[in-house]
Amino acid sequence: MPVLLPIVKMSPNRVRRNYLGGAVIDTLRGVEQALDGNKPEEWLCSTVGAKNPGLPFVLHEGLSQFVHDGSTYILKQVLEQNPDYYLGANSTPSLSFLAKWLDSSMRLHMQAHPTKEFSKKYLGCEYGKFEAYYVLAIRESVRNPYIRLGFQKKDISNDVWTDIVLRQDISMMDSCFEHIPVQVGDVIYIPGGMPHAIGEGILLLELMEPSDLVVRCEFNRNGIVVPEAARFMGRDVQLCMSMFDYRCVSVEEVRKKFFVQPIVIDTDSRYTKELLLGSEISGCFDFYRFRISSEIELDLDDRYAVMVCTKGNGMIKHEISYEVSLLDSFFVASHTRNLTITPKEGELELCLILPPL
Repeated sequence: MPVLLPIVKMSPNRVRRNYLGGAVIDTLRGVEQALDGNKPEEWLCSTVGAKNPGLPFVLHEGLSQFVHDGSTYILKQVLEQNPDYYLGANSTPSLSFLAKWLDSSMRLHMQAHPTKEFSKKYLGCEYGKFEAYYVLAIRESVRNPYIRLGFQKKDISNDVWTDIVLRQDISMMDSCFEHIPVQVGDVIYIPGGMPHAIGEGILLLELMEPSDLVVRCEFNRNGIVVPEAARFMGRDVQLCMSMFDYRCVSVEEVRKKFFVQPIVIDTDSRYTKELLLGSEISGCFDFYRFRISSEIELDLDDRYAVMVCTKGNGMIKHEISYEVSLLDSFFVASHTRNLTITPKEGELELCLILPPL
């Protein structure tokens, strides 16, 4: 019998990565002994399996699950079995994006992801890995939160960068980048090919094309060694190095081009709806923020949605009622109308990620 639910509350879905973090996620989820470890991310409504070459195999790692009537279901399988109901007619049987909580206790390894065009031409994949960040919190111990994005040093070419990476000349690598300051509320996007790294102590909602493709440029960061199999996507080094965007961009240019200001779409005494990032930039999702102070009814334009709570608590109702609190994530089926959302105490903030119209 098919499982047909208008809205589904997802189970926590922690995923191993090649960096440390996760204590803030633990704390917000009420874990008594919150610790940074090798599961610094939680993947939300994910239909993408995690790629962790060089690490022990974990069945279904990265794939989101939910519980209904005492049984556990894998979201990807449920969508594949009922694509018209959940995703709408003529949709592919998987999501057009991937969302994650990311909680870093260390700066991540320098890395870059392929563009969609590069992936199609050289990797046989439909998607690259465009990314976007919504900064939610900064650890108290971090005075000057930052990311790295793009080369800030002139005269970095394919040959020069390849030499730096293969020799693991970290001091020369570090000299190619400046700190890009970030703060809570920032929305930033990272095109394919741009070298980047998230700094230490940042909790963010990360959105991206639905893939786990990455070229890692630092092989050892704070004693965390990236296995050889996880460095170059299993491809030739020269091919991977040709993927990078070697243009020099100043800190000011990065902030002007890649930091996005919210656009108010609608507002009244009950709520404010803002577009944080549109599909004209991402190519694969529209990203909205709802700030809700009293009960509203929500219509999603016949699109499926991933809904995540970024502040407050309340109730979500459509045939089934769910309590919602910080970090909770939900999958909302296509054609689900009149979704009733009620904040409990103070403002409830929900972010919705939808496929392009």
